[in-house]
Amino acid sequence: MYWKKPLLLVLLCCASIVQAATVSNIRYNRMPQKVQLVLDTDAAIPFQQFSLANPPRIVLDFKNVHRSGRAGLVVNEGAVAGVRSGMRDPNTLRVVIDLIATAKANIYTLPPDRQDGNRIVVDVYDFESNPALTLTSIDESMPNVIFSGAALEDQGSSATANTQANQNPIARVAPNHNAQHNAVAAALPPATIAAPAQTTVTIEREVTSNGLVQRKVEVSTPPLINKRDIVVCIDAGHGGKDPGAINQTLNLREKDLVLAISKRLQRQLDTMPGYRVVMTRNNDIFIPLRERTNICRRAKGDLFVSIHADAVERSEPSGSSVYILSTTGATSQLARYLANSENAVDLKWGVDVEKYDDDIQAALLNIQQEATLESSNILASKTISELGKIGKVHKRHVERANFTVLRSPEIPSMLVETAFISNLSDAKLLASQAYQEKLARAIAGSIDAYFREHLPQHMLLAR
Repeated sequence: MYWKKPLLLVLLCCASIVQAATVSNIRYNRMPQKVQLVLDTDAAIPFQQFSLANPPRIVLDFKNVHRSGRAGLVVNEGAVAGVRSGMRDPNTLRVVIDLIATAKANIYTLPPDRQDGNRIVVDVYDFESNPALTLTSIDESMPNVIFSGAALEDQGSSATANTQANQNPIARVAPNHNAQHNAVAAALPPATIAAPAQTTVTIEREVTSNGLVQRKVEVSTPPLINKRDIVVCIDAGHGGKDPGAINQTLNLREKDLVLAISKRLQRQLDTMPGYRVVMTRNNDIFIPLRERTNICRRAKGDLFVSIHADAVERSEPSGSSVYILSTTGATSQLARYLANSENAVDLKWGVDVEKYDDDIQAALLNIQQEATLESSNILASKTISELGKIGKVHKRHVERANFTVLRSPEIPSMLVETAFISNLSDAKLLASQAYQEKLARAIAGSIDAYFREHLPQHMLLAR
């Protein structure tokens, strides 16, 4: 009888996931005097909207909503820098619109039509000399917009509310899909040189001649601050007493080749603005597998990339491969063989990795791991595509295996097998400085392409 309760909980969780609404796409159009951002949804979704300073951005929170498709996009048009999204907690999807500077915006919903389904639209207007946070054209049937928990009275009146600087005004909006445009405008005023001690919100309300309600809100907020760089952790496989695979014919050791490629990758990323590289090793030293991911975690890494060279007993296999973590088993016999070989390194050199298994398995059940695996797969797909442009790939899809260095539940991770050192032709390529540079450029390009669409979690959760 006792087994029925856990089963019931599992069924309830599954039911809640099935019923969850979805933001299926994020897109934008450049229009005269504004950028129009569109969130496509599979249903009419209520949401919470508010604005933040430091730096200026507009935030939409969706309860019991998940995302499919792209996580964000780079805009750099008008007043909009870009859009990013992620799970703020297991039940809340957060969409953040980053502004280049202060601007004015209208947020409204659109019902399905012949071409599109449900949509949430954010019109961000180009810079004005004195923009104000303005709520316009709100139908009287709409629920009141609530700032800092205080609802507006039905009678025409004005009110002033003071909140601490770290408690930004929150507007809760339940979309009305009977009206074609239920607009909520949100904006930030120009940044000031000195931050005020408090955020002051002034609300005014009036009914226009056409019966619609207009509300005007002016907000004084702190100035901008810069986000930190994106931290990319590069892990050159093996090292020290662990040589990795060896090509006896050419006298090549995997640990030397992957360190050279990793350093070239570091130089490539160093030339790109907005990145900071952390190397797990810069020279020929041995580092336990678990310590490699710990180095990245201590550095607050946003991405973990492990560089290796394949090796099997047969000499025929060739080409590059890209792996992400598998929680259910390897995707191929070769993937299983390579994972077992790599994971055995710590045991061979006296480091016990089994003690981590219980904690890791528990972490893998967390929804954070699911989001991390999704991000890892997107990154790995871009990487295998770029590698295919410079040489042969062993398989054109992302492989999955239970590599120890990929078991970080919160950091998107991939393992790149640059080529087969056990294949004579591949080994010669790996020893070539020109090909090493091509590999570095391809991997760096895929990383940059990934982050142009998927900004790190720390940029989503700042508040």
